Amino acid sequence: MVTKSFPWIRFALIGVLLSAMGCGYLVKKRIPRVDYYTPEMVVQRVNENQKGLKNFIGSAEVKIDSPGGTQRISARLAYIAGDSLFLDIHGPFGMTVGRAMIEGTRFSFYSPFTNQCFYGDIDDLDEAGYWGGFDPAGLAKSIGGTEDVLPQDLAHLEGFQQDEATFTLTFLNGGEKRVVVDKSWMTVKRVEYFNPAGQLTLVKLYGDFGLHGGTVFPGRIILSYPPQETTLTLNFSELDLNVRSPQKAFQMGIPADAEWVNVSGIESENLNPDSENTE
Repeated sequence: MVTKSFPWIRFALIGVLLSAMGCGYLVKKRIPRVDYYTPEMVVQRVNENQKGLKNFIGSAEVKIDSPGGTQRISARLAYIAGDSLFLDIHGPFGMTVGRAMIEGTRFSFYSPFTNQCFYGDIDDLDEAGYWGGFDPAGLAKSIGGTEDVLPQDLAHLEGFQQDEATFTLTFLNGGEKRVVVDKSWMTVKRVEYFNPAGQLTLVKLYGDFGLHGGTVFPGRIILSYPPQETTLTLNFSELDLNVRSPQKAFQMGIPADAEWVNVSGIESENLNPDSENTE
């Protein structure tokens, strides 16, 4: 299986997916300052700004720090909000180590080293423990646009605090989620996830914001996984937001003689990546 040969690819893939999903909530425009905000006002402003990101194409340097050491890779990304994510992953000296695509709950990963394409359903693999405690089902929902960092209805809002620079919103729903929003830009800058036992499972940090075609986007994303003692840092070196025809960047480049491996164990034509991506 691909994770046995390249164990860090799983962390890189999950991390890049999480960061790409989270970036949709960071797009914003500067708004007039007011003296008083309610939780409803904060949620409305942040979620309105989310709609500004339609797609992006970019390059990022990725550093993975874990108990096993430090790995450095680079990735070319193409993302369509609520639809698909494509990654072209490179190792040392620019060597392609894999290409991955996520479409809803379906994923595929092509390894040029073995000439194999691994594919399956994220939810099925989660039940089998493939993702090592991550929440790919929630991730898939977020990519599909059905789960917000700041839900509109505020049904699970437990706490709301503010200081001179930030708002902090706490949500309880089978666990705890703390979302820190920058006041001046109404931008999500930190998200913390806790499981029902109160254990911190994931921290997402966003920074080094810059203006890209009239839209502000983070230049650096840090993802920390305390249970795995792993930190993943992405530094974007190139970004194009809301480009025309982003689908053109989705090139899996799978040879006709590649072996297809269904790792979810569910035989279904819907899980097999579209043959139009072969060359």
